[in-house]
Amino acid sequence: MAFSSSVKDNQSASQNAFQEIGFTSGSYKAMTNKVPCDVFINHRGPDVKHKLASNIYHALDAIGLRPFLDEEVLEPGVIIPSAIQNAMSSASLHIAILSHNYAQSSWCLDELSFMLRTGTKIIPIFYHVEPSDARWVIQGKGIYADAFSQHEKKGRFSSEKIEEWKRALHDVSFLSGHIVNEDRDEGRLLKSIFNEALQTRDGFRMKVAKFLIRSNEHMSRLMPDTDEESEDSEEDVEESASECSDEIISLIVDRVEDSVSECLNRIEVSVDGCLDRVESSVTKCVDRVEGSVNVYFDKVEQSGDEPIDELIERGFKKAFSLLTED
Repeated sequence: MAFSSSVKDNQSASQNAFQEIGFTSGSYKAMTNKVPCDVFINHRGPDVKHKLASNIYHALDAIGLRPFLDEEVLEPGVIIPSAIQNAMSSASLHIAILSHNYAQSSWCLDELSFMLRTGTKIIPIFYHVEPSDARWVIQGKGIYADAFSQHEKKGRFSSEKIEEWKRALHDVSFLSGHIVNEDRDEGRLLKSIFNEALQTRDGFRMKVAKFLIRSNEHMSRLMPDTDEESEDSEEDVEESASECSDEIISLIVDRVEDSVSECLNRIEVSVDGCLDRVESSVTKCVDRVEGSVNVYFDKVEQSGDEPIDELIERGFKKAFSLLTED
């Protein structure tokens, strides 16, 4: 993904921030680790890593997007600061999960500042906190005030850096996002994040199209072979993405119609089969009853020892027993 020169200039500022954690300029340049990323998930690990952050990651990963969650993506030996910065730079969407202990992490705050400088869309999620909690921090109030007091007392970061973090939280609080609390269904939140991710960039739609098409060989005409170099212009790619999105909708509708038709056909065949079996069974029973009655009437005609009415009664009992056997 291409970024403006102003964004590229800001990368050096982020690099300096990471150097404060302990990486020198030389080692940073020599050990850069690039991690492909479509959606960067900024979060405070102890609060949400194995909860909401993990759920968002797996939901987006399941449809072929490339979300970044350090625990899921980073391989052993990767230089963490450089990998994180590269992931943020390449992402087309940033998700910031602001939780109760978010401001205790200098990593979270540095990431948030960098994400704002890139100009890439940010979706804030206020996880059991309110937007006002982030807004008041610039005045030294709210649930994050104590965390910033600790940063100032420790003296690890300059006053300018701390003010930058406060301003980042303040600015993010005015962005449209989601509030998660006891009254908000997390499933609905995940659905919203899913839809917002797909709407952010046409490239996302194309990835979803590829994901679906791989499982449907007869639809391969919708997407060229990914191994071949494409000479299409950006306009052609965008047009293809739009057409592909329409084709996917059409494919889904066709699948639904086919499924409904298949179900109706199976029901019709099943009903016809049941009716045939019932008709066959009734015919068989009637034939057996008729045969049994005829046999006993023949006996009545041939016998003079047993009263006729008793023979007839026995014949009908026999016929009834044969009928009820099936």
